[in-house]
Amino acid sequence: MMQTQVLEEQQRHPADYPTLPDLESVLRTVLTGQAVAATSLLGMLGARLGGSPRSNANRITQLLGDLGCGFAGLELDINGPEHLRQSGPVIYVFNHQSLLDAMILARLLRRDVVPFCKQEMARKPLLGALLARAGTIFVDRAAQDQSAVLQAAQAVLADGRSLVIAPEGTRSASGTLQPFRHGAFFLAKKARVPIVPIVLHNVHDALPKGGLLLRPATVRVSVLPPVAHDAERNVRGLCEQVENRYRRRLGQPPRARLSSSD
Repeated sequence: MMQTQVLEEQQRHPADYPTLPDLESVLRTVLTGQAVAATSLLGMLGARLGGSPRSNANRITQLLGDLGCGFAGLELDINGPEHLRQSGPVIYVFNHQSLLDAMILARLLRRDVVPFCKQEMARKPLLGALLARAGTIFVDRAAQDQSAVLQAAQAVLADGRSLVIAPEGTRSASGTLQPFRHGAFFLAKKARVPIVPIVLHNVHDALPKGGLLLRPATVRVSVLPPVAHDAERNVRGLCEQVENRYRRRLGQPPRARLSSSD
């Protein structure tokens, strides 16, 4: 009798009763963590065996994308995949929703890409070492002098590789697009390379901000046509144009354009 009453209460108020973690989610989370560790170890071994840093970074990117997405149970539904392959270096920008973004982008881009990442990520166990071996440019967002970051980014583009940057600067807990910062668009104009927007629609379905366990999901990805570095007269205009393309694709209100110059 008591058991029946408890079950009835749980059905009426499910949020008040904690549930056990789903076994599949636990296993996928553990296996994905092991995939990151294994990829980091293979990257370290590759560096010690004397392979070129570029080849080693490509190997890490491909392993992270394939193993990570596989173990996490991430299927990608891609609209506009033809825009992922460009004839020269570009700057890929994406909206940052989850820690899983790195795996998804690795699965999409495969080779000859260098990510930008906040300096704090370099101190993360396993992930920090993995990002470093992939050639990541770490950015101290509090630093006033960013000349070293600019030089590193320009060297990557001059070498024929592409950059991957989240112009929001940090993850969005709700999925609502945050205002874009100007750094990626300044680099595009400086190096005279196009911007390729990658719109991630629902990565938070697999791992929301603050979540601990992975859930298998089909992630929708829209790759928009490249935007030329001279599509707008100044950096601010270029930033606003790309941000509003994201807002339209995500069904969010456009950001008002500002008339002042840089």
